[in-house]
Amino acid sequence: MHRRDALLLLTASAFSGTACVTTPEAAMDSGTGLTSREHTAVEAALEAIQALTVAGSTIESSTDLPVATDEASRAMDMPGLGTCPQVSVDVGKTSGRTLQMTLDFGDEGCAPFSTDYMLTGSASGAFNADDNLVTVTFDELRADDSTLDGGLEVTYQLGDESVTLTGDWDLMTDRISTAGLGSVHYDRAAFETEVRDFDGTVRNASQSWMLTTSQLVLSPRTYESFIPFAGTLSVSGSDTRPLTVTFDEQSPASGLVEVSIDGGPTVQVSLFQL
Repeated sequence: MHRRDALLLLTASAFSGTACVTTPEAAMDSGTGLTSREHTAVEAALEAIQALTVAGSTIESSTDLPVATDEASRAMDMPGLGTCPQVSVDVGKTSGRTLQMTLDFGDEGCAPFSTDYMLTGSASGAFNADDNLVTVTFDELRADDSTLDGGLEVTYQLGDESVTLTGDWDLMTDRISTAGLGSVHYDRAAFETEVRDFDGTVRNASQSWMLTTSQLVLSPRTYESFIPFAGTLSVSGSDTRPLTVTFDEQSPASGLVEVSIDGGPTVQVSLFQL
């Protein structure tokens, strides 16, 4: 099995207690310079980034759906798109240029990133070509030991070999939830996902953090990992100092990132030690 990198592959640790960061329960880890609660914050942020990546990559192919422009055409069988997921249209529920669609990974599952990261389950939603709007609700997409639920409402912009999805994201896994505004850009030629400017929150069962990203780029297909290979994420909370994590092209394989604590100088941290 490939390394358990982030989110579903970097399993979030459970930290208990109600003490603040100055107590022994939240003492510094001599290996990373972060408190145990800050470890949890970074893990939660990585899980949120993977959820955004999976959600954006899942729906990007739906933006290629053909749109019927007259009653006769709408009565015809609408072709599906892709194989992972299979995108199909419910013709009976199609109205004007709004298509009701289903994205299905099947009972046996398939690998959307051409890796051993298998997804099962489905999602449903609507595609409107007039407003360039896609709304989707996820129905327990499952990968390994976690599920993806929630939904999104985004506008899309098509490039020659890319799709940019911008709007509201409200996603949940078994361990965290994340919600906010942002853009996810999918490069179909390079098989790369860029979480460009997400601004929102991430929560686990007991804690909440602010999460922002800047030009955060991932390629699960190339690196077989959901650890980004470029860009930064920032996470902060009431019991967490502001952390800025910077990734480079070695990060997916090595797990090494540069972390700035509260705007100070960067220190090297291994994500595999969290």
